[in-house]
Amino acid sequence: MSDITLYTIDGHVLYTGQHPTIAHAVTYALLNNIRINGIDLHDTDLRHINLDGVTLENASFNGADLSGANMSEADFKNCDFSGARLTDVCFCYSNIIDCNFRYSLFSDTDISMSCLESCSFEGLKSLYLDFHTAFKLESLTYYHGSETISFSRPPVIVKAGNQSSFILSNILIYNDRQHTFGTTYTPESMVKSTQKVLQFMVDCEKEVI
Repeated sequence: MSDITLYTIDGHVLYTGQHPTIAHAVTYALLNNIRINGIDLHDTDLRHINLDGVTLENASFNGADLSGANMSEADFKNCDFSGARLTDVCFCYSNIIDCNFRYSLFSDTDISMSCLESCSFEGLKSLYLDFHTAFKLESLTYYHGSETISFSRPPVIVKAGNQSSFILSNILIYNDRQHTFGTTYTPESMVKSTQKVLQFMVDCEKEVI
C-alpha cells in the first residue's frame, strides 16, 4: 500500500489515499461518489479496471493500458483515449461522445450496442474496429495524413490478395493513397467494383517504384 493521489489534467487534486495501485484508487473514488471528471490517467496501468456504469467527462487515458477493462453501460464525454491500449475492452451499451481515439490500439474491442458521436480516429488499424455492432454512429472523423474524412456508417473493408483497402463514405483508402468516388454514399455496386480501382492504384505504385 502506498499514498496515491489522483489529479486532474490541470493539476488539481481529486483524491488522496492508500491503495496498492492507481486502478484501485480510481475504483475506490468511484464507489465513494468522489467526482473524478477531468482526471489525468495518461500512461497508467489500468488493466481490468471496472468502469461499468460510470459517467466521466474530460478524462485523459492517453497512452494508458486499459486491456480487459469493463467500460460498459457508461457515459464518456470529451475523453482522450489516444494511443491507449484497448485490447479486450468492453464498451457495450456505452455512450461515447467527443472522444479521441487517434492511434488507439484496438484488438477484440467490443462496442456492441454503443453510441459513438463526434469521435475521432487515426491509423488504419482503428478501422478494423467492428463498427457494425454499434447501435449508433454519428459525425465520426477519420484523419488520414492532412485529410479529414467524415463518416457515420461502418467502414467497408475490401481485401485484394494481401492488400486491404477501406471505404469511408465516398473515399477509398489504399495504403497512403486516396480515391474519391463521385457519390456521397457507398452502394453495393461500388464495393464490387473497388477491385478495379485497387488494381489501378497498385499499378500506379509499381510505376513509381
